[in-house]
Amino acid sequence: MRRPVPKTLAVVDLGSNAVRLQIASAQPDGNLEVRAEDRAAVRLGAQVFRTGRLSGESISGCAQALVRGEPRARGGDERGARGVES
Repeated sequence: MRRPVPKTLAVVDLGSNAVRLQIASAQPDGNLEVRAEDRAAVRLGAQVFRTGRLSGESISGCAQALVRGEPRARGGDERGARGVES
C-alpha cells in the first residue's frame, strides 16, 4: 500500500501594513507542519485615509512580496523561516 503524500498549503494575508505568507504541509494524520514563513512591511494602507487610494509604491512592494513567495508556495524553495522588511 502506498503511503499518503502530505499536501502543501499556502496562506497569504494582505494587511494594511504587511503581507504575510505561511506555507505548511498537511500531514495524513491532520496535523500541519509549517515549512516557511515570510513577512514584508509594504504599508498598503499608508495613504488610504489621506487620498482614498493605494500608492503605486505600496502596490509594487506587495507584488514583489508575492512574487518572492511564489516559488516557496509551489514547493521549490524550503529554506525555512525568513523575515524581510521593505
